[in-house]
Amino acid sequence: MKKAATSKKLASAFEKHTEETETHLDILEKAFEALGEKPVAKKRDAVEGLLEEAKSIMVDTESDTMIRDAGLILAVQKVEHYEIANYRTLIAFANHLGNDKVTKLIASTLENEKNTVVALTRIAESYVNMKLPENNFFTIAMKVGGILRPFFI
Repeated sequence: MKKAATSKKLASAFEKHTEETETHLDILEKAFEALGEKPVAKKRDAVEGLLEEAKSIMVDTESDTMIRDAGLILAVQKVEHYEIANYRTLIAFANHLGNDKVTKLIASTLENEKNTVVALTRIAESYVNMKLPENNFFTIAMKVGGILRPFFI
């Protein structure tokens, strides 16, 4: 994502979050250890789909444009919200088990993910969106995000 970003601000935010993700992995390992479990990596179809969507945005947009940056922000925020939902669920489980140590570990990662979403939104609102062509915002939205049909319909 960093390489695909046009804005230096966005590339920097992606680099920062990549580094933070390494810390998240360490924290998750500590949480598993506190539960007496060994972590096992599993491929998740939802994440794979979101990553494929991000690749599609890169193919569908011209490089070195704010349209691409807007699409990248959208794609990464979708992944972040997926992670936030998972961390909230893990915290609920840890609370149910009465495991304060695991709750605190996961809560720190949750806060970091929420802060990432806020940071990306700020970059979008204060810089990227301001540089988008104004004449056809709907077409831009379609190109980078498409129209979503609620999954329950």
